[in-house]
Amino acid sequence: MNRPVVSTPPAVASDRPPQADTRLRGRWLLLARSVWLAVAALSLSLFVAGIPTAFTQLQVVCPSGSTCPLLQDGVGQLPPDGLRALHDLGLSLDFYAAYGVALDVVLGAVYVAVAALIFWRTSADRMALFVALALLTFGTATFPDNMYALAAAQPAWWPPVVVLNFLGSASFGLFLYLFPDGRFVPRWTRWVALSWLIWQVPKYWSPGWTDLNTWTAWLNVVVWPVALGAVALAGLSLAVAIRRRAIIR
Repeated sequence: MNRPVVSTPPAVASDRPPQADTRLRGRWLLLARSVWLAVAALSLSLFVAGIPTAFTQLQVVCPSGSTCPLLQDGVGQLPPDGLRALHDLGLSLDFYAAYGVALDVVLGAVYVAVAALIFWRTSADRMALFVALALLTFGTATFPDNMYALAAAQPAWWPPVVVLNFLGSASFGLFLYLFPDGRFVPRWTRWVALSWLIWQVPKYWSPGWTDLNTWTAWLNVVVWPVALGAVALAGLSLAVAIRRRAIIR
């Protein structure tokens, strides 16, 4: 009695790209962790040291008709009109300063907690370590005002503050393009990311260059719409690519 012959379908090559090994090992892992811990120690130290300084500076009323010299671009300190509006609400300047500092501390603590958890659990993965660094520096240096307040009161701290601010802004922007697998999808988004990095250099090392009040009207009308349009297009393309990859899988 002949057995029925069962034909097997030919093997079909998978459309899924091979997964690259993103794990660090040996000396590279030790070096990466040491650098991350050093940046974390510096960021947290300057962040905490800037808390009382930021509180003191938020209690200062910005002179009318002038640019506030303290904090990020003068944001945070109240002008006389803002102080009157605050008093109309029955709130004191001390409450305003405490609220502003507390908000930065709470948000910074959330970023640091998430970064520390990622570092603790998956620091051997390059992408995870990069994400932890981006969250750490963005949450302690770029987003809050504490370090700016400290550097404004003690100018000797400006170099590390500027470096940490640039690192937080640049790495967080790259994180949005590289997440989740550490690759630029679509590939052309790497040029958008590069443009973002180039934009950050004069922003932090030559602050007056990005003061849009000094730009001509046509630059304000042309540059910002093009930049925002490129970011929106990159986000849309990324969403489409992720959707297609999910369908293939």
